[in-house]
Amino acid sequence: LDLEEQSLSTERELTGEVDNSSGEGQWTDLEFSGDTWKLLHGVPREPSSGQVVAMRSYAAGAKKAVIDRDTDLLTPAELQTESARVRESMHNELKTWVHYDCFARHPRASARNVIDTRWVLKWKWVKVNGVKQRQIRVRLTVRGFKDVQGQDLSAFAGTASRAAQRLLTSEAVLRGWEIVSADVPKAFLQGISYADLVAQTGEPLREVCFTVPPATAAELRKLPGYENFDEKTEVLKCTMPGTGLRDAPKCFSIKLRRVTVDEVGFAPLALEGELEVLYEKRDGAQAYCTCILVKHVDDLKIAGEPSAVKRLLEALERTFGKLEAERGRFTHCGIRHIQDPHSKEVSL
Repeated sequence: LDLEEQSLSTERELTGEVDNSSGEGQWTDLEFSGDTWKLLHGVPREPSSGQVVAMRSYAAGAKKAVIDRDTDLLTPAELQTESARVRESMHNELKTWVHYDCFARHPRASARNVIDTRWVLKWKWVKVNGVKQRQIRVRLTVRGFKDVQGQDLSAFAGTASRAAQRLLTSEAVLRGWEIVSADVPKAFLQGISYADLVAQTGEPLREVCFTVPPATAAELRKLPGYENFDEKTEVLKCTMPGTGLRDAPKCFSIKLRRVTVDEVGFAPLALEGELEVLYEKRDGAQAYCTCILVKHVDDLKIAGEPSAVKRLLEALERTFGKLEAERGRFTHCGIRHIQDPHSKEVSL
C-alpha cells in the first residue's frame, strides 16, 4: 500500500471516521509507538496523546505482489517434492566452483580462518530457447560475516550512480544508439585470485577456508579430484573470494576493468569511476566517443555504435563466458527500459 494512503486511513481509523464493525476487509496493524512513527513517510500529523501510528496491511491482496515474487525461496514442502532437481542444481553449483578453480583441498588441522557455508535456493525465471521457464537457482554462499579478517577489508563495490545510468540513456537517445543490458554469469566466482590481488595491491595474502553444509560432501565426491574427500579431516581453501566474502566484488571489479580499460580501451570518468567511455580516432581525425558503458557490479548497460558494442561484448565473453544480453525491452538495476526500435527514444 502507498504509505501516504495508509497514514491517512490510519488517521481516520484512530479518529473514529472508519467503521469496521461489519468485519469487511480484515487487516494486520504494525504499531509504531513513541517517536518511531517518524520512520514512516507521509504521516499527515504528529499523533496526539493516547494515539499511535500504525501501518495497516489489508488481507484482500494488499501484499500479493510481494508474496508472488519470481525469486521466492523454496518452501520446506518444495524441498521435498523437488529434491531431485535440488540435488542436481547443487551438483552443478559445486561443478561451477571447481570449473573456475575457486578452492582447493586443505587439511583441517592446519587450516586458519575456517568459515561455514549455506545453500541459498530460489525460484528464478530464465529464458530457454526463447521461452521463459521457472527453474531452481542454487548458490553456495560463504557466511562472510564470520570472516575474522573481514573487518580489515574495504567494502568496495563498483556501483554506478543514478545520474550515470540516466546519462548513458540520454546520450543513446541523442546519438540514435541502441541500448544493451548484459549480465556477467557467476561474477563473484570470476574475480582475480588472492595471489593476483597481492601482486596488484600489495596487501597481505588472504587465507580463507570453509566447510560444506551437511550432506554436501557426497555431491562433492562425484567431481574429479574430490572422489576421496573427507569432510572430517579436510576443508576447502579459497584460491579466490567466493560468493558471500567481502572482497568478492572488489576482485571481480578489478578483472572487469582489465577487460574494459586495458584490453578494449575504455576510459573511466574522473567523477564517476563506473561510467566508462570509448574514444576512437578515424582517418586521422579528432577522437570522438563511439561507446559508453555503465557498470553496476556485474550488471552492465552499454550504448554505442554497433561495431564498438560488438567488440566490447566479444572481449567480455572471451574472459567471462557467454553473457546474458537483452535489447529493446529489459529491466536493469530495477528500472524497466523500453526503447523504440525506430526513433531510439527510451521510456524508463
